[in-house]
Amino acid sequence: MTKNKQSTFDRLIKIFKNNIKTIKDERRQRSNIKYNFNDIILGAFSIFYFQNVSWLSFQRKLKDIKGKDNAMNIFGINIPIENHIKNILDKINPNNFSSIYNDLLLKCDKIGIIKQFTFMEKYLLVAIDGVSYHSSKKINCKCCQRKKDRKTGDISYFHVAITPTIVHPKLKKVIALFQEFISNEDGDKSEYKKQDCEVNASKRWLDKFNIFIFLQKQYEVIILGDDLYSRFPMIKKILEKSHSFILVCKEKSHKVLYKSIEAYKRANSCNTFEISKIHNGKKQIWTYSWINNLLLNGNNTDNIEINWCELVIVNLEGRRLHCFSFVSNINISRSNIEDIILGGRTRWKVENENNNTLKTKGYNLSHNYGHGKQYLSQNLCSLNVLAFLFHTIQEFDDENYIKLREKIGTRKEFFQSIVSLTTMFVVKDFDRMIEFILLSRIGEDRVDVGEYLEL
Repeated sequence: MTKNKQSTFDRLIKIFKNNIKTIKDERRQRSNIKYNFNDIILGAFSIFYFQNVSWLSFQRKLKDIKGKDNAMNIFGINIPIENHIKNILDKINPNNFSSIYNDLLLKCDKIGIIKQFTFMEKYLLVAIDGVSYHSSKKINCKCCQRKKDRKTGDISYFHVAITPTIVHPKLKKVIALFQEFISNEDGDKSEYKKQDCEVNASKRWLDKFNIFIFLQKQYEVIILGDDLYSRFPMIKKILEKSHSFILVCKEKSHKVLYKSIEAYKRANSCNTFEISKIHNGKKQIWTYSWINNLLLNGNNTDNIEINWCELVIVNLEGRRLHCFSFVSNINISRSNIEDIILGGRTRWKVENENNNTLKTKGYNLSHNYGHGKQYLSQNLCSLNVLAFLFHTIQEFDDENYIKLREKIGTRKEFFQSIVSLTTMFVVKDFDRMIEFILLSRIGEDRVDVGEYLEL
């Protein structure tokens, strides 16, 4: 094999390292500082990349036995002690990692990944949702959310992050974006009723995430969210950022709006049509309805004009199976109603393909890797999601990585194979590691082991 100096993994790590250089090192610059930020941050990242909390410990043992290790050959780092990593990461503001996500997104655009997510010819669907990644009745920090049990008076501490994600109805993969953390750091910690919340964190994310200024040369953004977001403050913020929206809108939480909708229906002024579909071998009736130019809050203050749409699915006996309703700023017509409903329903991918994958498909997002006193828990969460983004990009762009993922079905088995190899042997680099495992999997007998491993 001839080493490809511009391999996908090399390009991604180069972006990572270039961004690490921009993080200010607040430590006193003494000559005895052994580990730089590359060692610290990439050391933590390597644990999540290989989905193995003991990976650095194994590399330390390999270094002692063989005089070489995979931390150096793959990431180009010296191996810090885990406690040292945690102490340093605890002091780094997590906003420092946003530029890494931004540059990776630009790379995705450059190599054609973003184009595959184009929806309705010009849009990117960005679903926003919150995910809990830490919960404890004892361990806490100044950023923790707090909840008091009404019966016992016990206080629970937890962390929640907003995880915006680029999604597409026809793609199983998603593009994880930089998180915004729900945090009480700037609030009154004695008042549990005045805590930070998901909507406020989402509005902060919209203020910070300016990367779409570059992408909007060819794309526009549609923000997707559940019923929590279809309120005046969030919609106002979305429009201020020149984005569009398709947000879940339930009748029980939008009573004023639905009174107007019912009035339109009684006057036969609600647009509607039906189509028949076969689902799981059974016939269903799908009824689409929509009304443009409604006021979200009737004649109340804090108002805004929206367009409403709904899909009701019933079986042949007339029993209602599903009902989906949304509000949007996009003008709705017969030609786009099906796409708008489909786009709104795609918000579930932020839970299924993103948050659920991070929690149950090997990334163990809810595991307490370390809590710290300031930012450690947030930084570890961000690096974990960043590892997921690395893997996603490689699944689009790295030929051997793609082939190996096809050979090894689940993520857990895939990384178990890599960890097994890298904890027993020293590989020459990442790409030769992947190729070596791939050749072994397809039963290639004539493999020159010395070309792939440090013997």
